[in-house]
Amino acid sequence: MDTFKNKASEKHTMKISLLILLALLLSACSSTATPISAQAQTPIAVTATFLPNTPTSIAQTSSQSTYTNSQYGYSLNYPSSYNVIAVSDEHVEIGDKIVINVWSVDPTSPWGDDPIIESTSDIQVSGYPAKLLTGYIGAVGGYVPQQYRKIIVERGGLYFIVTLYALGLHATEGDISQIAQLIPEDVSNFNAMVTTLQIP
Repeated sequence: MDTFKNKASEKHTMKISLLILLALLLSACSSTATPISAQAQTPIAVTATFLPNTPTSIAQTSSQSTYTNSQYGYSLNYPSSYNVIAVSDEHVEIGDKIVINVWSVDPTSPWGDDPIIESTSDIQVSGYPAKLLTGYIGAVGGYVPQQYRKIIVERGGLYFIVTLYALGLHATEGDISQIAQLIPEDVSNFNAMVTTLQIP
């Protein structure tokens, strides 16, 4: 009888272990999946604008450090007070609100739940032709609704994407009935950082 109870207990323990393992695998898969982003997009008028060539905000407000991505060879200056988290070669977080991605797919092509694009402009960034996108992300995927500002540079079939979020992708608190607005100082620092972007 004890042998029967032990085998039943072992089977029960194994079932629980498998369920926990399955839950961990599903959690890992969802956190490494291609980012989920917003609704279908409508054509937007494109205008030409340029970012300033001198990073005045960073130089005047803090010391700088340089992040260099060894896989893709790009580099970018940022305030030394910001933390850098290289989640992967393709996804780097600088400070709480800035994300750099490298994709092989055009991020302006609609797919899935893309972020809403409110405006698109052709610009120059460090001598490279680029696109400036502004818009917002919604609450899909557990995000807090917030504005973003995104710079996209296409080089050699890859898309280098630098994005500023009003609150950051890891923000979990906020009024989901309101879209958090970008702060002008953050936008100024972001623009200054992007002007230092170097891509091989």
